[in-house]
Parts: sequence; C-alpha cells; structure tokens
Amino acid sequence: GKSRIAKMDIERAATQKVGDSEFPAFKLIGNTYSVGTNSQTSYIIKTSDGLILIDMTFERTAPWIAKALESQGFKLSDIKILLGSHSHADHVGGMAWFMERAPQAKTMIMDADAAILEKGAIGRNGLVSIRPVKADRILKDGDKITLGDTTLTAWKTAGHTQGATSFEWTQTENGKSYNVVLVGSQFTAIEGYPGVKED
Repeated sequence: GKSRIAKMDIERAATQKVGDSEFPAFKLIGNTYSVGTNSQTSYIIKTSDGLILIDMTFERTAPWIAKALESQGFKLSDIKILLGSHSHADHVGGMAWFMERAPQAKTMIMDADAAILEKGAIGRNGLVSIRPVKADRILKDGDKITLGDTTLTAWKTAGHTQGATSFEWTQTENGKSYNVVLVGSQFTAIEGYPGVKED
C-alpha cells in the first residue's frame, strides 16, 4: 500500500486549495477504501457483516464522506461501526451526523478520548466543533474489534491526543494477505496536555 498512499498524498497536495473540498473515493487495498476529503482522512472497511467507518471528518464535510462512500456502491444503512481515531473535530466532528443517518451503528473510541467525545467540544470560533456522542464501546489498548470476517486491533498511540489510536487489521488482495496499519498519532502536540511528553 505504500505506493498507493504516496500517490494519494501527491494527488491531494497537487489538488488541494485553501479550505476543504471533496476528493474522489478510491480503493486502497482489499476491502479498504479511502473516502476522505482533500485534507482529512476517512476510511471504509467492507466486511461480511457490514461496514466499518474510521473517522468521519468535520460535521460540515460529513455529507461529502457519505457521498464518497456511496460512490463506491456502499449504503449508509450498512455502517455497523463508527470508529474515531482521536477526539479532534476533523476526525470525529461528523460522528453525530452519521449516527443520525446510520442509527444502527455502534460508536467506539479509546478510553482517554471518550470523555471529550461524550462532552462535545467548542471550536476556536466559539461554535460547536464536536456534538456530544456517547460511545457504545470505550476501547482499551490492544482491544479487538470484530465485524463479520474482519478483526481490527486498537493500539493506544497517545501523544497527538491522550487517546489517539492506531488500528491494525489484515486485508487480502489477489490471494495475498497484507497487514494494514492506520497510524492515529502521526505527530505529537508538544504542549497539548499535561503528560504529553511521557505519553
């Protein structure tokens, strides 16, 4: 998947303008698809029992995520799990929007970020950036998340936020199995919160 991710980064950098915009969805590997915007990631994993959506971007861009996943032949009604990689608005700000349209989906987030998701957050502009969402499952480091034929492992990789999470799972393409890792804490918020250095 490295070459595909590199291509995605180049294309997004070349097409990105000031502000958010829609970006064409595409298959990454196996049953994993990128359905994000020009600047925020969002992924769909198709399993034998429905869809897992990892990160929903902002609430204002959530409709674009829905449109992108539908462009790949998926339905909102097939989403069974909404996973947040961390409690920033560009990753879970659209979770409440998706819950309203896929009420059968279970919401999940790492323990150290659950309180922020459940309380909600106000952005720098004074407006709501994350509407409060009660997590159906609060994850701990190393927890397994299984839907149909797919199992993800949630690794607590704190630093970007206290509960930033990386996910690992296996995908098969052309008869070959691949280990897939979504890194949920690519950089550390140096003075983001007390204890960030130790995390």
